[in-house]
Amino acid sequence: MRFIYSLKFILMILILGTQYSATGQIGKAFNMWGLHDTCKIQEGPRYHTNGIVNAVVSDGTTTYIGGSFTEVRGESRLGVAAFDASGNLLPFTANVSGGEVKTLAIDGNKLIVGGSFTAAGAKDTKAALIDTSGNLITSFPEVNGTVYTAISDGAGGYFIGGRFSKVGGLPRNNL
Repeated sequence: MRFIYSLKFILMILILGTQYSATGQIGKAFNMWGLHDTCKIQEGPRYHTNGIVNAVVSDGTTTYIGGSFTEVRGESRLGVAAFDASGNLLPFTANVSGGEVKTLAIDGNKLIVGGSFTAAGAKDTKAALIDTSGNLITSFPEVNGTVYTAISDGAGGYFIGGRFSKVGGLPRNNL
């Protein structure tokens, strides 16, 4: 049995965040499936994680995944990992800890990470803005509850949705 937690279609590749059970073993993986000219779907590489992949986003050259994992391919990655266009795991780290990444959004060279994690760097927050080199942008406001979804406004800002009451210390009712 396979559960699909996230889907993304990027340049003729369908990317799935899955949890599967086969021959009595349970595993979690980040799968890539190629859509070929004949409209046949062929399974590509599977990148094992030790947790569920909830979110997938790409800027066209780098694909980011977010979830409840702490390892990808046996290498330490706390909730966020990045792959190049060839599928190679990059040394990117988002520096989030203590929970689960539920959403990712990208705008230019900035990645918003939201979820139920307890910290981003030294900040007690459930959302973080990170540049694509992995540096935390500390001016991003703290969020006091779980962030389930995020989207860029296309002008350098973001909308976030979830279960929270404050953003940057100001009252905000889940949006």
